[in-house]
Amino acid sequence: MRRMFSAIACLVTLSAALTVLAGPAAAEDKPEDTRRNEALDKIAAKIKDIKSFSADFVMTMGPDARPEASPKGHILFLLPDKIRMTMPTPLGQGEQTTISDGNVTWVLIPGMGVTARVDMVKVKAALKEAGVPDQGQQHNIANPLAALDPKSVKLTGTEKVQDKECWVFEGRPQAAGMPARMRDSSTMRILVSVDDGLARQMELRDETGNAVMQVTYEKITLNPETDPKTFQHEPPKDARVMDQTDQVIQAMKMLLPKPDAKEKAPEPPKE
Repeated sequence: MRRMFSAIACLVTLSAALTVLAGPAAAEDKPEDTRRNEALDKIAAKIKDIKSFSADFVMTMGPDARPEASPKGHILFLLPDKIRMTMPTPLGQGEQTTISDGNVTWVLIPGMGVTARVDMVKVKAALKEAGVPDQGQQHNIANPLAALDPKSVKLTGTEKVQDKECWVFEGRPQAAGMPARMRDSSTMRILVSVDDGLARQMELRDETGNAVMQVTYEKITLNPETDPKTFQHEPPKDARVMDQTDQVIQAMKMLLPKPDAKEKAPEPPKE
């Protein structure tokens, strides 16, 4: 039973943390990288009128992941920060639903009797106090380069995803909830459609170049009619609600890079 509750806590922490991992990105203006800057300008022009979108996604973990072991989910996103996401649970206990209105994130796993709540206002305030810039929602494919450190963004070429020509951007991942060692040794590849400026695939690679995680987006619908109430949740009066706010804050603070320790001045010799 203790292991089950530990697993539940990990799931809730991950789901809530994912809503604040990706921060705003804006590549530095480097004259020598004209192609990249031109591509970024085209992306900005294409996505400026997007207010909402829906999409299916497939998440693959590891280079040898089997298709049946790759969870598939669906997201509905209302900019700037409202999301409703459904996907199978890693523990095989049915479906997991994440609902966030930008202020409160709910994680619901009916098959495990889980109703968890995370106060995102408190989480964001704690990260701000820790010196982390304001973060944005994960899966916002209309802000495709948000997962990259702005100083590291490079345009490396083009590739096709689902027969769509895509710009390939690479850089260091920018994520408050990712261990500093992983951030420093990993590379994030984001493939952005030349046609509409939306991310079609995100891939995290380790220091050897192997894919650690890949998310591919498909069946994208732009600006669907969306009721803001879709991103709110009112649990039944008899529901056992677990507040995971403090656990999320502590977990993310543990992953933040530690400041370099200052060298102590040598003590004067004793007489």
